[in-house]
Amino acid sequence: KLRTGRVGGTQGFASKTRTSKVAFLPRSSSPMLEAIHERFADALNVSDAQLRLSAEDLQVVRYEKGQEYAPHYDYESSKGLNRLATLLVYLDMAESGGGTSFPRAFGDRGIEVHPKQGDAILFYSQLPDGNLDELALHAGTPVVSGVKRVCNLWMHSHGDQPWRSHGGDTRKPSAEAPKGAEL
Repeated sequence: KLRTGRVGGTQGFASKTRTSKVAFLPRSSSPMLEAIHERFADALNVSDAQLRLSAEDLQVVRYEKGQEYAPHYDYESSKGLNRLATLLVYLDMAESGGGTSFPRAFGDRGIEVHPKQGDAILFYSQLPDGNLDELALHAGTPVVSGVKRVCNLWMHSHGDQPWRSHGGDTRKPSAEAPKGAEL
């Protein structure tokens, strides 16, 4: 069941900065969600076991006309266990508006993307040393018409353990703008 989105972690609080509706779907609630998580593990180049240990429940978000999520980080400096990576999958795109912006990207020129249904964006909230990556500031821009639906998969870091794929290499996104991105 969808409810008003909250900010500030699992307990959280209602805020004018987030006006969308959300629901959390535990991986174990259906075989389909198990299969989806297995595909996410492949896309993230991590083992399914690592994803089970590191991922929060899948969050589904619905934005209607006028709804948005103001610029924010998926990172809280006060906690030892922190969100390392966000995989944002676009289920339905609004007819107008409803992009995802990264206002600090490209020397604060920013970037706003309008993916197609079925596309995904992967970004990291932490630098390799565990500190906040300030370029990860992002927002769900207001929907002008139609409905936007996305799902978020958040993976956590574990103390001093760096982000490792099952290939053993540290992952970091490319600094280049994605094809079709609007500046």
